[in-house]
Amino acid sequence: MDKNNSITMILNVLAEAKNNMYDDEILDQLLSFLITLLEGCNINLQKTIHNYFLTVPSGEYILHKFFDVIEEEINLLKIKNDDTKEENHESTEKKASFGNINKYKPSILEKVLRILKLFTEGHFLELQNYMRYQINSRINHDLVSQVIELLHAYHSNITEYNYDNVLLCLKTLTEFVQVSFYLFFF
Repeated sequence: MDKNNSITMILNVLAEAKNNMYDDEILDQLLSFLITLLEGCNINLQKTIHNYFLTVPSGEYILHKFFDVIEEEINLLKIKNDDTKEENHESTEKKASFGNINKYKPSILEKVLRILKLFTEGHFLELQNYMRYQINSRINHDLVSQVIELLHAYHSNITEYNYDNVLLCLKTLTEFVQVSFYLFFF
């Protein structure tokens, strides 16, 4: 599929969706297709993705979208946590200030975490580092710290509904740091 530029095509479509012009269903399907292409830890696909992010300026919108999806879940969890601690007027004001905070359907968060895991699966150090710091972007999106912050937000809000996301956060973080750990000990 890499020879036929499938990954590049999907990344182009995701990058052009910078203004949220796609509804959740289309975004969900694009992410599903990307996951299907990435399954099996293909280093050539990871190199193509890394090269895409380095050479295509609009590629930063993909990571911005991923960052935004995770950020929205963090904010939603913070509001839920505040609501359980105290039901008062301040909590209602907080909800209103965030507006429509849950603008993505839940499966999109799961797919973003899965994609981030697949981006770095198999000890591909360059893409692991790029998920932490984008050297060529106007705005850096530290996705490693963002996943850590999401895991921290889940800490106070673990339920049967988000348990799988907690595990996916842990698996994603494992892939983000695995090479560094592996190189340190071997």
